[in-house]
Amino acid sequence: MPSTGSEYIYTFDNSDDSEEDDAPSNNTLLSTNATGSEFPPQKLEPDSPAPPSVALRALPTELLAIIFEFAVHDNPPSIYFTKNHPLYSIIRVCRRWRNVAVAIPKLWREFVPYLCHNDRTVAPVYTVRKQLAILKAGDMHVRMGVWKDHDAVYFLLISLEQAHQWAFAQLSLSHLGLALILSRGPFPRLHKLELSVSEWTYFIQIPPEDEQRLQGYLADPEYTSFPQLRELTVYDDSTMLFKHPLFHMITFSQLRICHLWECDADNALTVLSVLGPGSQLSLFKCSGLESDATLRPPFVVSISQLDFYNCCFAFSTAVLRKIGAAPLLTSFLIDASCDTLRDLELLPFFERSGCALETLQLCPASYKLVDVMRLLRLPSVRTISVLVLAGFCIRSHLDNVACEFSRRTKSRASQSNQEKTVVVPSLQRLELWYAPHLISLNMLEALHRYRGSTLEQVIMASPPVEGQDGKSEKRVNRLMARGLQVTWNSESDSLLEAS
Repeated sequence: MPSTGSEYIYTFDNSDDSEEDDAPSNNTLLSTNATGSEFPPQKLEPDSPAPPSVALRALPTELLAIIFEFAVHDNPPSIYFTKNHPLYSIIRVCRRWRNVAVAIPKLWREFVPYLCHNDRTVAPVYTVRKQLAILKAGDMHVRMGVWKDHDAVYFLLISLEQAHQWAFAQLSLSHLGLALILSRGPFPRLHKLELSVSEWTYFIQIPPEDEQRLQGYLADPEYTSFPQLRELTVYDDSTMLFKHPLFHMITFSQLRICHLWECDADNALTVLSVLGPGSQLSLFKCSGLESDATLRPPFVVSISQLDFYNCCFAFSTAVLRKIGAAPLLTSFLIDASCDTLRDLELLPFFERSGCALETLQLCPASYKLVDVMRLLRLPSVRTISVLVLAGFCIRSHLDNVACEFSRRTKSRASQSNQEKTVVVPSLQRLELWYAPHLISLNMLEALHRYRGSTLEQVIMASPPVEGQDGKSEKRVNRLMARGLQVTWNSESDSLLEAS
């Protein structure tokens, strides 16, 4: 079979395998290949699988790689890589099988070498150096959990030798691991980074050479740790990351997407501040905690490329105060009940942003109707084609919104056509969520019947409440006959859930 092994096979340092090359003993097998020559003796562990037959041992490396890929095709290694996994048995048959297996990137793309202090069974059975071999095996997604354990820290130190090759890294670290990561930069190929940093009380001193390197980076104003980073995700309010002095010197010149989970307003503003005026950020998504962020000195961030802003759960208005112009902003989403986002912050933000929104999602349970309508009449908001309203808790509130969409209420028939123009002339899709049994047909009819209305689709979590005349089904059918698509399936393609 012609050799095509360059796609699979990589060269590793097997210097730590010397213990496996000892002379034959009671638990060592000598076998021969198809030509009769002896293979190197292999020491068998008491619980290791049976050695492969002569025919299997004679298979070319390329064919072995294909067999291994087929064996674990439907069962990739999970976070907990245990003895029940087929790959566990493969790497314990013999050293050759193990070396072939660790050199196939496809087998380890989802592998997470979590090293735990209390449960050793979650770690692979082979040595730390063999785990490093996995990280060397091609352009992989590196997912690593490093907890408060000496061996785990050692593993991180070794694996960072190859960190400059990382293209994607998902890291769960202590503050020690964070400092080591930052000191081992730069990372020229890294384009996606997910960080979860825990504030452990456990601490090991950073090696002197790493500390010296870190100080050198801090003294260099031109230093950039992640020159090609395009997507950053930070979990669990990793305050150690944002408080680190090196973080404030990083220029994320290529960052396009930023996700902050369980992150308060101070940290969100810190991220925006380090982006710089020439930022290419297009999606900013954060789920935050209540915070009265007071930054000194105050600053305003201009995000010229931002086109998607998503704010999940209760979030401080400080972020909106500090975001200036965002001319390309097309989507603005606020999930759940954001009581702090009052018209005092929302209206000025849209007035100064200079944007032309296409999608707007609000959860105005505590908003006054007049504030909602003031927002919808802003020039930057009148251009929306998708409107999501979630969190209304009063039925009459919804009906009033429907009436206010048109400047015509119960007026005289002599009103001019100009007065009947809808407030949002380009609205095509309306979503109503978190208001079960509170949506009336009067609202739907009011939204659709006025001249100039472009409304085509209404999505709700539940059917509208039945009217007093008991003919709600006929009224819905009449609306649909006029071209309005009405859906109340919770599994609909909802912008709210997709975000």
